[in-house]
Amino acid sequence: MPPADVPSDTPQGTDTASTPNSTSSGQFVSQAAVTSGTATLVENPDQSISLTLTDFSTEDRPDIRMYLNSDPVVLDVDGFFKVIDGPSSTGHLEIGHLSSAIGDQTYDLTSSRRSLRSTLSLTLYDYDAREALGSVNIGPIGQPFTVATDESSFRAPTKSSEEAGYSKPR
Repeated sequence: MPPADVPSDTPQGTDTASTPNSTSSGQFVSQAAVTSGTATLVENPDQSISLTLTDFSTEDRPDIRMYLNSDPVVLDVDGFFKVIDGPSSTGHLEIGHLSSAIGDQTYDLTSSRRSLRSTLSLTLYDYDAREALGSVNIGPIGQPFTVATDESSFRAPTKSSEEAGYSKPR
C-alpha cells in the first residue's frame, strides 16, 4: 500500500517530487528559415517553469530572440505561417535570446509565469532582419495545441502576407 501522501493511482516507487505538474508541447513550423524540433513547457512541482527545445535546429543568425505570443500560429489563406493577433490578444513578450541555433536546450521561464497563463505560441525572431524564423504552438501549460489549417479559423489579412513581411514555409 502506498504511503498516505502519495495518490493511490501513482505507481509505487514513483518520485512525485520530480514529476511535472503539467506540460504542453508542440512542433516548430518554418517561416523565414528552416526550423524544426519540439518545444515543451513544463511546470515543475516546485512551481518553476522551463522551456525545453529538443531535436532543435534553425538558421544561425547573430540576434535571434524568443517571444511568447498570446495568439496561436496559423497557416493563413496565402499559405504563410504567422501569428495573427486576435480580439483577445495581449501581445508578445520577449523572453530572451536563443542560446544556440542547433541542439537541445532548456530555459528557465519561472519569472514569466504570469505571461505563460495566456501564451499560445512561441516565435523565434531575427531582430536584425525583422523576420520570424520559426514558431510553435505550445498552448497554455497542460493543454495541447496544434497548428490551425482550416480556412474557417483564419481572419482575413488586411494586406497580403508578402506585403506584411511574412515568408512562406520552406
